[in-house]
Amino acid sequence: MGSGVKTGNGGFEGRTWWFRLQNLLADSVTGLPTLTGKLGEVREALEKHGNLCLLYVNVPRGVELEKLYGWSFYDEFLKKTSSLLTEFKRNYLGRQDFLLIRDVETSEFVFFIAPGSGSETAEYLDEIELLRQRLLQYMSKEPYVSHGPIKMKNVIHVGCSQAKLVLVERPESSIHYAIEEAKRRTFEEAESESTRFKKLLREVISNERVSVRYQPIIEMRANRTFGFEALSYTEGVPGLEDAEMLFNLAEESDLSVELNRLCRRLALSGARGWPLDIKVFLNTDPRSIEDIGRDDTEFLGLLQDKGVKPESVVLEITERSAITKLVEFKEIIKHFREIGVRIAIDDAGAGYASLNTIASLRPDFLKFDIGLVRGIDKDRVKQELLTTLQNLARKVEARIIAEGIETENEYNTLLGMGVELGQGYFISPPRDPSELKSYVTG
Repeated sequence: MGSGVKTGNGGFEGRTWWFRLQNLLADSVTGLPTLTGKLGEVREALEKHGNLCLLYVNVPRGVELEKLYGWSFYDEFLKKTSSLLTEFKRNYLGRQDFLLIRDVETSEFVFFIAPGSGSETAEYLDEIELLRQRLLQYMSKEPYVSHGPIKMKNVIHVGCSQAKLVLVERPESSIHYAIEEAKRRTFEEAESESTRFKKLLREVISNERVSVRYQPIIEMRANRTFGFEALSYTEGVPGLEDAEMLFNLAEESDLSVELNRLCRRLALSGARGWPLDIKVFLNTDPRSIEDIGRDDTEFLGLLQDKGVKPESVVLEITERSAITKLVEFKEIIKHFREIGVRIAIDDAGAGYASLNTIASLRPDFLKFDIGLVRGIDKDRVKQELLTTLQNLARKVEARIIAEGIETENEYNTLLGMGVELGQGYFISPPRDPSELKSYVTG
């Protein structure tokens, strides 16, 4: 009997050991081999050629995605990135070259590239630098990765170095040292780029190089203008043309309050002279709402200066930064309502955090997320999600706004389901202030 028990445990332990070994040798998410699994082959290539160049690829903040958006999004992000890297290897590298993930379920990837026959060292290094630039361009061909309602800028950093065979050193040590050297160069370059963009952002804010367009929000059944969402952007500022990148950089640079102040002022300038019943929706992250709430004298003075009544303003809360002190935040929201300002929650239904915010703040408007609107006419699950959100909206006495409507079928489905307010390119793209007269006057 004792022997049988040992055999059973041994079989179970053997299977467990085998699964662990498999996970160690290849990444279960991307399917790419790991450095551990291919180290022997990389060593043989180094011993054969005497040197190997490598490209170290890092997805900045990649490991934070699981904490922010969950493991499903993070896995999808890794799969998309590895797919593009695999395509690049197939199109531009040889069969003898390697593409590895540095360790299982990480956002670090490594190319090991063997020199061509008869290549001079200088030519080889020049080719690697050209490959590095080409890889950066290749990865930018699909600038976003999406999963459900979440959309992220697909940014990578790439550094290069060289592993050399040294007689007094283990080849494995040379390989690991080369990776660390490429990683160091990558982070130095990324830090330099980040510093440059932060300086550029400060210049954008100080020189007010921001413009605003307004996208109509309509009462769908009456086909009547209800308000406009103010959308800020930059023009002629390389690297900051994308609004998502602009505001993410502001958050990382601790400049989000300053950028939001500028965008708020410019947006309200464009709303001067609108009728009282036309709302202006201002995208505002929690930190900026806290900034206004500490002393609303400046905000009320700005409204008076621009000729905009508080009753015409809707602060649209985005979850770019976290609400750290919910009790105090709720008091600020209460004060805004007392002076006539209304509150909207952006991207409602995009995840747990949004639903938690809805329950806590009881906003006046819920914006049904663009990812859930897309294709809702042929997706029963999305229709059920909308019904659930409508029930929640009734309980908190909020009105639903469907954003991102792009087709007539989406529009008709939402209308048939009783959605009151709509926004999207099917209704109208964002407009310059000079184009708004017909919408404002009806």
